[in-house]
Amino acid sequence: MRTQPTTAVITSRRNLLGATGLVTGMALMACSSPGASSSGSAGSSALGGSSAGTPGPPASPTPGAPASNLASPEPLTQSESSAPTDQGWYGDQEMLDIAANGEAGVETDLRWGFHEDYDRVVIETSGEGIPGWLAQFVPAAATQGRGEPISLTGSHLLQVIGRGTEMPVTPELQEIAMTESGLFEVGGASITQVWLDRTFEDQFQLVLGTQSTQFRVFALSGPSRLVVDVKHPG
Repeated sequence: MRTQPTTAVITSRRNLLGATGLVTGMALMACSSPGASSSGSAGSSALGGSSAGTPGPPASPTPGAPASNLASPEPLTQSESSAPTDQGWYGDQEMLDIAANGEAGVETDLRWGFHEDYDRVVIETSGEGIPGWLAQFVPAAATQGRGEPISLTGSHLLQVIGRGTEMPVTPELQEIAMTESGLFEVGGASITQVWLDRTFEDQFQLVLGTQSTQFRVFALSGPSRLVVDVKHPG
């Protein structure tokens, strides 16, 4: 499985300088040992545990927020479980701004897994293209459309805006689109909770409550997926 070549704009808010680079198709390496990650899938009944990472205790839902969506131990695919070999970590003073490549379709699933030194969230979409993204740590976040404040457990908020998706306006898209949204309990060592706003005006939003400020984001094709990693603290 290979990522699509994408043009990346990486902006440092610390020194207000921008740089443009090429995110090439990234070779995927196998996990260091069988069972090096375990994961959840949105909309099922039980949270998947971890065999390699050390997830923290389950986080408490935001007061007034809808009941969280728990997840089953359905594993990430091999390509999702494997880290890219040539992408480093970005920090809280950096913003990743990546254009969509084609039509990404509707969101179909949200999964996560725990690795030895990072936690991973994957959102899958139905289109032939791959979504773009705008990713950065923010002091506060709000829901798309209504603008209601989002409060998650964790020390930091990582906001990821997925681009190039569409709303499920046809019966065919409604049949495959996710119906779950809102708060998801992850309970990892670096990702505690995730908030998902499904597509509104050609973009969806993920907000991650995290315990560290080192992250990376990349896309996979066949099927189209957006992958967000947050490194374990310390």
